[in-house]
Amino acid sequence: MEEVWTAYGELSAKRLEDLTHSEKPWINARKGLDPAEKSSNIISHEDMKAYYASFLEE
Repeated sequence: MEEVWTAYGELSAKRLEDLTHSEKPWINARKGLDPAEKSSNIISHEDMKAYYASFLEE
């Protein structure tokens, strides 16, 4: 948790939102939607697992 706080603790809510919305799991869940369009689409566990696992492989 300390590493997460060190990396992201000083970022604003808007910056954190921008970061998460630029990640592939978010983008995949919103395919076909306009940027401002509301959605209740679920981000799949498979997309999250693949995306975050790629950081471990680096």
